[in-house]
Order: sequence, then C-alpha cells, then structure tokens
Amino acid sequence: MEKNLVFSHIPTQLTEAQFALIVFPHLTVGRRGPNKKLPLFSLFNYILKCLYLGCQWKKLPIKNDSNGRREIHYTTVYRSFRQWSAGGCFDRIFSESVSMLARAGHVVAGPGAADSVFRAPRKFKPNNPI
Repeated sequence: MEKNLVFSHIPTQLTEAQFALIVFPHLTVGRRGPNKKLPLFSLFNYILKCLYLGCQWKKLPIKNDSNGRREIHYTTVYRSFRQWSAGGCFDRIFSESVSMLARAGHVVAGPGAADSVFRAPRKFKPNNPI
C-alpha cells in the first residue's frame, strides 16, 4: 500500500469559484420565474451542510439576513435538493469530481469506477431448513 496517500476532509462548504467549476455545469436551473433571493452556491452549501450534519431539514442552521430573519426557508433548501436529486445532478457531480481527481492523480479510477454501486452482502440461507 502506498504511504503517500492524500487525505482530505469532506467538503461542507464550497467557494463561488469551486462551485462554478465543479457543480454549476451539472445543475438544472429553471429558465422561468423570478430569480432566487440567495445565490445557488449558498443554497448548495446548505445542502452540503445538512448532508454532513445528518440533521433534519428544519433543524438546519441557516444564517439570518439584515432584518434578523432567516435568509432562506428550510423547505426551499429541501425542494432544491429533491429537484436536483431527481434530475440526476448529484450523480453527474460525483462522476465529474472523481474524474477530476483521477486526472490529477489523486484517485486510481478505472473505467466505470464512478458508476459502481455498493452491493450489500447476501443474507445467509441455511442449507437445511428445519
């Protein structure tokens, strides 16, 4: 096993530049309707924080705006998560991030490595049913 492995923390917040490079090209964004009050990278950071903390959506720590109210309601964050999840955005983001790491030499990835799915172990079935 190689001793010079690169370990890093799980990202719970992205900068605007990282978001624009890695995430934004893979998100589905509506073309109609009013503009969002909060930038998409902030919305995505709230989703990352909720996934990292493992908390309920309504317990998500959301910052206050200048009026002292929450800058976004937790249901808006949840709806965006559901929309992006159903549209396959997170799968595309994951595949692209693994590809970027492989090109940089941080991950040894063969063809289809980003598409592999965890398979649970099979349940034990006794040979002699009694």
